[in-house]
Amino acid sequence: LSGAHAIGPTGNGVVIDNDLARASAFTGGIEGETAGSILSAPLRARGRVYGRLYLCDKDDGFDDGDAAVVLTLAEAAAVAVENARLYREARDRERWMAVSQELTTLLLSGAEEDDALTLIARRVQEVAHADTAALVLPGVGRTWVCEIAAGAHSAGLIGTLFPPEGRALTTLAHQTGLTVDSLAEAWGTHDLLVPELASFGPALYAPMIHRGRGVGVMLLLRAQGAAPFTDQDLEIAELVAGQATMAFELADAQHAEEMATLLDERARIGRDLHDLAIQQLFATGMQISAVRERLARARDNDESAGNEVDLDVVCSVLSTALEAVDDSVGQIRSIVRSLRDRDEEVGVVERLRREASLARNALGYAPSLLLSVDGRGLAQVDRDEEDRLIASVDA
Repeated sequence: LSGAHAIGPTGNGVVIDNDLARASAFTGGIEGETAGSILSAPLRARGRVYGRLYLCDKDDGFDDGDAAVVLTLAEAAAVAVENARLYREARDRERWMAVSQELTTLLLSGAEEDDALTLIARRVQEVAHADTAALVLPGVGRTWVCEIAAGAHSAGLIGTLFPPEGRALTTLAHQTGLTVDSLAEAWGTHDLLVPELASFGPALYAPMIHRGRGVGVMLLLRAQGAAPFTDQDLEIAELVAGQATMAFELADAQHAEEMATLLDERARIGRDLHDLAIQQLFATGMQISAVRERLARARDNDESAGNEVDLDVVCSVLSTALEAVDDSVGQIRSIVRSLRDRDEEVGVVERLRREASLARNALGYAPSLLLSVDGRGLAQVDRDEEDRLIASVDA
């Protein structure tokens, strides 16, 4: 700034202008008002500028003494802002750690994989000050789909497909998270491949890595005009996303336990059949074979040769064999009934889910089970509605 009544910007960033009429931004005076004066000082702390402090319209204008006082005030205000920022970061980190502990407790308590992932989405959405949180997981074939979402517009995201060349799967391939200042602006510049995300502003993508491979992406979204996600948000979100993969770890362990239980059950059935029914049927078969040989010899040889058949003995052996057969049939029925009764205690939907889970051992991959009732998918409704639909299927 120049002019007889102006003191330009100093080395400490303070600006004084005692004749705003000479400023390039001045567009004309207001009736009954003078052009006025202004003093501006930066709010700077630790080399970072948070804003500026302005004072206006002092009689006789501002001088260097005013600048020194205001600069001191601005520095104090900057320290207050910096402390508030640090406090919020510490509080947010504490909330993130609380979510991490809650997640660990839930997983160790034996919660189902879907329940754990749903809790992750809800709690992360709250702690990250996000409007929406979504989990992108493997779908049918090589597709990737949003299976779990919480927050605003979450229902519209469920079932959304994410292309291989998009940000989500690129993040997963590189195993490095990223932030976007505005998805709406990206959509306007044709830099967004998922139309369902075009209404959101800032976004954060955090990969979920399990045993060195990508198993999902945690997606955090804010409304347009909201503050963008910071590097600290991304750092902590990546840590929580990594911990969320414990759900997959425990799911694998649970599957291994189910397979071990299944193999043990098969071994028990084999022992029961062998020790009870099969051994008895084998002994019965030997008795019948002995009787058949005696009858065959009687048929082939002359009765007068002293090979007369004792019919009472034959009938007794056959009666004993029939009783043994009936007993074996009863034992087999008892074994089958114990298996059927144990399985009937579980609903048909749960049995279908178990079959799909156990099928991965034979197929070599984890199949997806898609259930719908009257066109309504179970994965797309809330828990109460899901329970009602499952009850109708079981009925």
